[in-house]
Amino acid sequence: MKEHTQLLREIRTTLVKELDGLTLEQLNHIPESHNNNIIWNIGHCLVVQQLLCYGLSGLPPYVDKSVGMKYKKGSTPTEAVTQEEVNWVKEMLLKSVDLLEKDLEEGKFKNFNPYTVGFGTHLESIEDTVRFNNVHEGIHYGYLLALKKLV
Repeated sequence: MKEHTQLLREIRTTLVKELDGLTLEQLNHIPESHNNNIIWNIGHCLVVQQLLCYGLSGLPPYVDKSVGMKYKKGSTPTEAVTQEEVNWVKEMLLKSVDLLEKDLEEGKFKNFNPYTVGFGTHLESIEDTVRFNNVHEGIHYGYLLALKKLV
């Protein structure tokens, strides 16, 4: 599992670096051809990881429910994010990897409710979920790169 959480850390470090090079206006911009923006894609990665890993295991996520609602699957940005929120997202992207590693080491993921994600992958365990989450975040990194070309 360590190699999968290490990959998650690498993905998240890359996402933070991408955010560092963009203005608040660029992060909030929603191109006409899209229904979300760069910061939504990054916040979505954080929230989905929390919902899949912790929610499916019956554990409370480390993100507030209001954050979950803002970035969950099917949501779209309704207002511009502040620099304070961007800073929080960046901090939580990395902190949540530390927390996941700690919780895995402590054996907190004792229960798991199997779940099939939108494009058909069936998750049977926390291990499946951590692996799948890396794929999911890779997809959203691709969205980020495409959106950067439009801002």
